[in-house]
Amino acid sequence: SAVEWIDKNANSERTWGLIVLDKVQPGDVEYKLRMNYTTTPNTFFLINWVALGLDDRYQRYYLAGFHTLASEIDAFAFDYTTNSSARDDKCKPPSFMALPYPTPDYSQNIFYTAVGYLLALVMTMSTLYPMARLVKDLVEEKETMMRETMAAMGMSLTINNLAWFTTALMTFFVVTCAITYVAATSFCPKTDRGLLFSYFFLLCISEIGMAFLVSAFF
Repeated sequence: SAVEWIDKNANSERTWGLIVLDKVQPGDVEYKLRMNYTTTPNTFFLINWVALGLDDRYQRYYLAGFHTLASEIDAFAFDYTTNSSARDDKCKPPSFMALPYPTPDYSQNIFYTAVGYLLALVMTMSTLYPMARLVKDLVEEKETMMRETMAAMGMSLTINNLAWFTTALMTFFVVTCAITYVAATSFCPKTDRGLLFSYFFLLCISEIGMAFLVSAFF
């Protein structure tokens, strides 16, 4: 058979497709198209869980020549099954339209689903170093009596704390911009960047308060 010949000569000649005519009779034509598995999309898996967005591999039905070949065979079948006396009134072969089906309501990425709960931990770890440096500097200021020295020179405690807060705020502002950029360009591309920035910036402000609280015990 044709399939056996294709299997036997697979290494020497590559087969693009095979037309199987099950029935060819006036008024009744049945056929099958058996394409090379590399030319048409793989239908073994119904859903590709790792893909982001709509998978466009269904376009291979157009680009690989599957629809072209099917259209030509349909045109032959309609012409063959039409009575010669009604040749002018024969109907036209149907046109093809391919759509990915079934299409899920939303795309889901297994990797993001598995590690999504670690997002808060990763974001907190990214601010660990600047927070540790802030606590260290505050404690060193008290150990070296620098705060009392500046107070003796006329600087109030409020201005001193405000200066530390402003310095930390500028540092964490840069950290927040970096975190927002990474989050918006990787696993949160559809989220509003202003909302992401506000969320991470409020987290950094709370860490500044935490640093002041920790430094009070030393």
